[in-house]
Amino acid sequence: MADGQRVIEGTLVRAIARLALPSMGAMVLALLFNLTDLYWVGKLGTPALAAVGAGSFVYWILNGLAHTASVGTVARAARLWGAGDSVAAQQVGATGLWLATLVALAAALVGLPLIGPLFVAQGFGPATVRDATVYLGTILLGYTAISGFIAVESIFRAAGDTVTPMALVGLFVGLNFGLDPLLMWGFGPVPPLGILGVALATVATNAVGLGLGIWLLRRRGLLPTGPFRLPGWAELRHTARLGAPIAVAEVFFSLIYVALVPMLTRFGPAPVAALGIGHRIEGLAYAISVGI
Repeated sequence: MADGQRVIEGTLVRAIARLALPSMGAMVLALLFNLTDLYWVGKLGTPALAAVGAGSFVYWILNGLAHTASVGTVARAARLWGAGDSVAAQQVGATGLWLATLVALAAALVGLPLIGPLFVAQGFGPATVRDATVYLGTILLGYTAISGFIAVESIFRAAGDTVTPMALVGLFVGLNFGLDPLLMWGFGPVPPLGILGVALATVATNAVGLGLGIWLLRRRGLLPTGPFRLPGWAELRHTARLGAPIAVAEVFFSLIYVALVPMLTRFGPAPVAALGIGHRIEGLAYAISVGI
């Protein structure tokens, strides 16, 4: 954070709007990212749309878990930036990235053996189970990039910058819009990958956002410039303790949709596909409230 920078200046309403509006914009762009996936997957048919919809409900659970790191990082780093302790704030940001990585690895280790049985238990047919497992399994394998980017956003926000995260999300919304059809249907030397291509596009765009975000954070003095020091367990626990209540609340909210799926699969894949679309659109209201 540059010397003399003031996050709050002028009237309180203007200060809140200056922080909240870009944050809302980033959330709306993230919603467009999800809707882009649905737009392209819809061209593969209703069963494919149902598979991605079912996978997305679990994906939201994963994002809830990722907020263990991001919420804790904002709470700790914002206080340190406000107190003028830039060295400690930088280290808290690095701790948040380490915690995000550990959460993602733990989610993959636990989730990968369970996702196939979960979709079977929800009543999907073999084709939908296969597609949903491929989609969510790929997301889990690459979730360190997704969880890491969520942590990167939180480091910017803790320093009072909500514009850069919005710009980064906007960048990979456009990238995802191009990668989805390329990887789904193939072109030239790129083979058609179907549902796998959608998941790979999601992981790849988040990886680009993560790499670019870390580069910007270091360039602006919001992260340590040298190798990231592995934090002690006390540091990790401190950040996790602050973020865990919000993460648990988001996980329980997402579990509602996971519980609804078995009630719908008896009527075929179309109701699940419709629920998946509605779930993404519902995110608009969520985006506005979280941004504020």
